Amino acid sequence: MKNREYLIYISRFFSGFAGWLVFLAVALMIKEQYGSNHVPLAFVWQAIPPLLLSNWLARKTPEHKMKTVFIWSQVLGIVALFLLAVPIGLIGIYTFIFLNSLIQTVSNPILISMAMKTVDKDRWHKVHIRLSSVQATTLALAPIFGGWFSMAFGFGQLLVLTAFCGLVGIAFIYLAIPQFDEPAPKGKQEHLKWFQQWQPLKIDSWHLRRGFALWTLFLAIGAFLNTVEFPVFETMGLSRSEIGQMLGSWGVGNLLAFFAATRVKNIFPASVASVVFAAALALFLAQISLQAALFAFAVGGFINSYLAGSLRNYISENTPTHSRSLDVWAAVNQRLGLVNLSVYALGGLALPYAGETVMGLPMVAFALIVAGSLFLQRPPDARS
Repeated sequence: MKNREYLIYISRFFSGFAGWLVFLAVALMIKEQYGSNHVPLAFVWQAIPPLLLSNWLARKTPEHKMKTVFIWSQVLGIVALFLLAVPIGLIGIYTFIFLNSLIQTVSNPILISMAMKTVDKDRWHKVHIRLSSVQATTLALAPIFGGWFSMAFGFGQLLVLTAFCGLVGIAFIYLAIPQFDEPAPKGKQEHLKWFQQWQPLKIDSWHLRRGFALWTLFLAIGAFLNTVEFPVFETMGLSRSEIGQMLGSWGVGNLLAFFAATRVKNIFPASVASVVFAAALALFLAQISLQAALFAFAVGGFINSYLAGSLRNYISENTPTHSRSLDVWAAVNQRLGLVNLSVYALGGLALPYAGETVMGLPMVAFALIVAGSLFLQRPPDARS
């Protein structure tokens, strides 16, 4: 079982690395051919599929076929990748962005659901932290490595590298995840009408609703940070090398959370971690010095993985037994689309007038709200 767990981590690393290399490739293509003004629109466009289709796609996926659906979705993503190797125009690029986001909308909830069905329940918290750590580490490292690789070897070779990473991710998930058995029918089966398949997930657990609310705030913190980080870098006058150091510092912090997952969850309550997270974000916004910003990003990266894993574990622990975990994680993924669409649109409108410091204050406030909620009521271990 433990061997399967590490195979899941390896698969997550390579598939996540490939995913961010894809995003880098698209961003470079748009910037070089059509100007940087189109890049924010790409951010908004890729938020549409999880917002509109996440619940419907999950309800169309039988849990015993999750592994098959996941693998074929990744294969489709690799095949679609080579559309970028031929001239397809701006409309073609946006079509690719939509298709790639659609594939992620299918695969992301499936991956978490499969991982939780594969590992023992007493390891859920640790696995959630480590999956969050791997995901955030690839986010920090892939743009740095991909940017260097594309300059050294060219755009075409970047696509080949991305496809290779995707294939490695598929191979390891094939080895890690068992084939799930088809569940036995439980009496009369209820078939949802077509319009019911599009409806939001009905959440009849107070703790699960609370988990969704906290997760939404946490996603907003990340979206606001994405909105203000490069304007802060520009105001601080950081060079390309120093920006690489900042992103690397965030990645190192997330990587440390992977190795400290067992210890930190026992000695460092999530409520305290949220306060430290708020302090690290505030230190970054203060723009005191490069050294202070590097420290803030290292601490912030560590806490980011720990909090993400803890909040995901809270949702897992409080998913009612009569609910499909895949439906729950699809609803979680839908909130990602909603938050990103809202915050990036707000950032595009308000950032030129408010400035990066004022625009970053909500993420500090949200971290403190999460801390207060976790402090007032600790997550229960039992399912509701």
